[in-house]
Amino acid sequence: MGHGKETPRQKMIGMMYLVLTAMLALNVSAEVLEAFVLVDQGLIQTSHSFASKNSSAYNEFSMAEKLNETKVKPWRMKADEIRKKTEEINKYIVSLKVRCVRQADGEEAEAVVKDKNGSEEVEGEKLLNKSDTDAGSRILLGADKNGEAYELRKKLATYRDFLLSIVEDKKAYEPLVTTIENLLDTKDPKDKGDGTPRTWETGRFESVPVAAILPILTKMQLDVLNCEAEIINYLLSQIDAGSFKFNKLQAIVIANSDYVLQGSKYEAKIFLAASDSTQDPEIFIGGYDEKRTASGELEYEMRGAGQKVDVKSGIGSYSVSGSKPGIVNWGGLLQIKSPSGQLVKRPFKVTYQVAVPSAVVSPSKMNVLYRGVDNPIDVSASGVSADKLVIKVENGSYKRTAKGYIVQPGQGKLTDITVFAEIDKSQKFLGKINFRVKNVPDPLVRIQGITGKSVDKVFAAGADGVKAEMPPDFDFDISYIVKSFTFSLNSDGYENSISNDGWRFNDKAKNMLSRLKAGNKITIEDIKIIGPDGTVRDYPYQLNVKIK
Repeated sequence: MGHGKETPRQKMIGMMYLVLTAMLALNVSAEVLEAFVLVDQGLIQTSHSFASKNSSAYNEFSMAEKLNETKVKPWRMKADEIRKKTEEINKYIVSLKVRCVRQADGEEAEAVVKDKNGSEEVEGEKLLNKSDTDAGSRILLGADKNGEAYELRKKLATYRDFLLSIVEDKKAYEPLVTTIENLLDTKDPKDKGDGTPRTWETGRFESVPVAAILPILTKMQLDVLNCEAEIINYLLSQIDAGSFKFNKLQAIVIANSDYVLQGSKYEAKIFLAASDSTQDPEIFIGGYDEKRTASGELEYEMRGAGQKVDVKSGIGSYSVSGSKPGIVNWGGLLQIKSPSGQLVKRPFKVTYQVAVPSAVVSPSKMNVLYRGVDNPIDVSASGVSADKLVIKVENGSYKRTAKGYIVQPGQGKLTDITVFAEIDKSQKFLGKINFRVKNVPDPLVRIQGITGKSVDKVFAAGADGVKAEMPPDFDFDISYIVKSFTFSLNSDGYENSISNDGWRFNDKAKNMLSRLKAGNKITIEDIKIIGPDGTVRDYPYQLNVKIK
């Protein structure tokens, strides 16, 4: 028949069809017509056998689905659709048989009977007008090419295309594709050379007695059942076609972390890993793209070549230096050939953190916070990333910065800082540190530019005022402002004092400075300064400078 390797049953059906074709070429005698009936009965028995075997195949899907629903269900659903479409076209062909018989023997034709399900079917031996060549033509060809044979041709072609659409890799299953195409061939026959155009419809049903039309239609039912059997066996084979075969099992434990804080949980996943010692996968590190196919599945492809990982006994080994601190995201694709020869690719993504090596040394006598200024602090905990740390401040406030925290203590003598780690959606206590709270020390107050106890009168006369400065070794960048002071000048045993607001010398003070002479003594006292917190405090010392 020109298609793939045939089973004995297919060879028998083909032989019966050749006999039927040969009989049509003979003069249609009563004996020949009876022979058509016998051929039809044989084909019907064969179709019942096919239908029974196909039903058993469908039952295999149901049993397999009970064992593995996820794996089998998609294939079982395709099988159900095939079953539905096969039943529809078979019922349609039976209805054509019934109509042809009633056209020949009348509406009450004895050859039309009921099967066990109450559906109509035909028993050819009860057909009366077996030789009627017009009945079939009227039903199947029609007066103006509007008979049922034209619709039958469309239905067979649609059914054929539906079955072929199920076979995804047509090249790998070329024999199956060829069988379906040949059994359900709806092309017009070749021209005999007599100039008479012949079509698929006329070549089968024109001027053919009803007794011969019945086995022709039954043969079409057989072809449909035959194709149904082929495609169902294909679907059954596909259930495990892409399944991997493994010969090595290994228990694997993957922990969330191998570093656990006291009081927190150690969590791990334990599972069975299977591998094939005869085939190592290929593993590539790097970025990859994913896209969804028309069937809804995701496909993956590396961007570029990627970094190939050494694989031994199914396990890839990857190592990289932690060059800079922070969160590192990496991943790639693992690919391996399935038993069907298809290259299966699976993505993976992993995150780890690179931390700076550190040691903490705490001076127990210097845990001091200064009131009224921003006190920067660093908080760290071994095994916990900075973004997972939380602090609470008692007697004070704080704010988070890009480099750590800024703490401002309150009015009490102690400020406690408690550190927590956010682990598993809850806060774990890590520890509490006590800090002593002190006021910022007094600044150094001096006449601008004068650091010693004596100064040249020219230099003293050029001073602008009195400044308050922090010692150069004080670590905080803060400033004090002189609010007021008393300026005194002792000259020749007489002392003249004036009040001065602000840090700059007022006009009276400048006038006195302009009359300085050697031996005079300048005294700055009653000094009031404004601290960084805005409070006014008395400076406890006075300045004494002798003019030379």
